Amino acid sequence: MSAGRLQAEHGTIYAAPKDFLGYVGWPSVARLEDGTLVAVASGLRHRHVCPFGRTILCSSADDGRTWTAPRVINDSPIDDRDAGVVALGGRRLLVTWFSSDTRRYYPPEKLEAFLEGLPEEHRAWWRAGMARLSDAARERFEGAWLRLSEDGGGTWGPAVRCPLN
Repeated sequence: MSAGRLQAEHGTIYAAPKDFLGYVGWPSVARLEDGTLVAVASGLRHRHVCPFGRTILCSSADDGRTWTAPRVINDSPIDDRDAGVVALGGRRLLVTWFSSDTRRYYPPEKLEAFLEGLPEEHRAWWRAGMARLSDAARERFEGAWLRLSEDGGGTWGPAVRCPLN
């Protein structure tokens, strides 16, 4: 067996650095048997730790030269982070992520100090995002999760809690 050779070009899948929710982190890429590339990430975030993170997916049918716009495939009321993807054969994909309660990083006194440095519109968005967080949401959504797609990421089965991601 000989070692394979990877050839790659630098490119951007998705960038929106000037948007309030333009932060994207922790991407993962898989290739389906038909050659389609699928990238997932925690996106539509404001910063590294925030209440807005969602699991997003972009795909490319031309070896990464062009990509679809990001599609949200998971959005719980708490911060969805660190998405991973693996191709399982055919058009099957498995996506993992974990969800975290942002309140532990921004208790009320720390949140207000952080908000002082933001424009009023951003402060309102943060307050609304933090208001989505509750003990009930944390109990229901915090932890590691996975979802399965049988059609290359077009549709997804239910989120299933798992021991790790």
